[in-house]
Amino acid sequence: NGKLHYKKFYPVYESFFFHYQFDFEGIKYFNALVPKTRYKWYGGATSLRGYQEDLFKSTQYQISSFSFCFKPYDKMQIKLFTDFGSDFIHFQSNSKIGYGFGFTQVNQNSVVVIEYGLSDRYFSNGKLHLKWIATL
Repeated sequence: NGKLHYKKFYPVYESFFFHYQFDFEGIKYFNALVPKTRYKWYGGATSLRGYQEDLFKSTQYQISSFSFCFKPYDKMQIKLFTDFGSDFIHFQSNSKIGYGFGFTQVNQNSVVVIEYGLSDRYFSNGKLHLKWIATL
């Protein structure tokens, strides 16, 4: 089992910043096939926005996420995002792309994230991703 998570924020100008995130997860059985029950699931709000939750499965996947964010004040954030996902090392083969926009509101006891992601050019095929995170 292997897992890698990398995240970096780059300030652009005052309330604007750029966010990059890379996630990789994979499994390999030496000299044997990986059982289907051990495959890694991905897609949806936490991994590849614009697609249904856990739509794809593979022995490995990687996702690069790029977000351009505006933070008008401390407790609110508006963003445009693009996610590039693949179940191969090279993104050109069998890559999946999700893109969209989102809004984040931070309260005293929770964080609410609303994102609308697309996987094609038709706005009506988009997916609304909601996250409610408790801050205990």
